[in-house]
Amino acid sequence: MFEINGWLSVLILFVFVIVAFMYIFLLIALFPLFVITSILNRERDREVYYITLNSVLFLCAALYIPMVISIRKLQHLASSIKNKPHKYIMYQTTLIITFKIAQLFATLLFVFDGETFSDNFPFLCSLDMISTPLTIQLSYLLCNKKTLADVRKRSTLRSFYRIIFKKSTVDPSVQDATTSVPAV
Repeated sequence: MFEINGWLSVLILFVFVIVAFMYIFLLIALFPLFVITSILNRERDREVYYITLNSVLFLCAALYIPMVISIRKLQHLASSIKNKPHKYIMYQTTLIITFKIAQLFATLLFVFDGETFSDNFPFLCSLDMISTPLTIQLSYLLCNKKTLADVRKRSTLRSFYRIIFKKSTVDPSVQDATTSVPAV
């Protein structure tokens, strides 16, 4: 019986090695074809990629709704009372939908002006790069009362003005005349 298990292990290892080599060979053989195809279809793929990515984002935001409902059912738990995860999910969903609707209006303005998606794509990518971290940070700040109160207290027009228009100055350092520098 020991020999059968040994041969079975060797056979499984052999099949695994053959499949691994076939996989590597196919990757090496098909990669140039993939590169050529992606270069030829760059404009079309860009649109499909962006539409697919935003569709998945809206689907994820829609799936947050059942999560909020199930989390609200567990509101009586101590951890739910303390951390309030339903608020975080609600804020994040609201911010995602708000940013994407604003982005949709910007896209529609570009389309009505007669521009193509390719002309609009860099602008849309920059909006995504701004809105993604902003969504994460704003949902965290809105959820955490202590941090939000601290931000509100520090965020005055005067402090904002001071940060932007503050002049940088360099003061000379004063050395004590009684200390001497040792000779090397």
